[in-house]
Amino acid sequence: MATINTMEDIIRALDENPEWRQELRVRLLSPELIELPNTLAQLASEVRDFRVAVDRFVESTSRRLDALEAGQARLESGQARLEDELKQVRADIGILRGSHAAERARRNAATLARMMGFRLNSIFTIDELWQLIDSVDTSEIHNNILFSFVNADLIMDVVDAAGAASYIAMEVSFTVHENDASRAIRNSRMMSNFTGKPALPAIAGIHIGEEAQSFIDSGNVTWLGLEPYMLSVE
Repeated sequence: MATINTMEDIIRALDENPEWRQELRVRLLSPELIELPNTLAQLASEVRDFRVAVDRFVESTSRRLDALEAGQARLESGQARLEDELKQVRADIGILRGSHAAERARRNAATLARMMGFRLNSIFTIDELWQLIDSVDTSEIHNNILFSFVNADLIMDVVDAAGAASYIAMEVSFTVHENDASRAIRNSRMMSNFTGKPALPAIAGIHIGEEAQSFIDSGNVTWLGLEPYMLSVE
């Protein structure tokens, strides 16, 4: 057996006898330190597994979020289409109600004239309004305005209590809005300009929109509040 006197002798002996190194570790190190390499290797493996699990979770969550976003986008798109369809339905209903109101107003024209203090002579037809337009110079009036004029809800030839002749240009709707008042005023001015006779603007309906109230308050147009039966479907 080799004599060991110095540290170099110990190191050389350990190099020559590997089994001594292991025995020395057992004598010098605690069990925890001896197992540290294995512990670190196991920890590294667990960390790798955890990262893989996290990556899978993130990927899965991302897919679910993408699916939710796609579903929300489809829902919003469907809701937008539904709102557009509802707006169109309301617009169509408004047109039908307005057409019905105008037809009922023509049937009640004599009553409407009486409500304003006049007696009805006649109601202008679209053909008669075109004949009136053809008899005057309308070269400076846009065709769209002329088309709107001849499609007025109601233009009446009336006389007052003294027998003076005049016209009433009336727009009728369930709920009267600003555009109704504007059309009545415009049509009355056109009738006056075309005939040289006075023409009164009037609006009639069951309800008044806020924006139309200012025309009434200013006295620019006459308001006739109607009872529901006057515009109801028979």
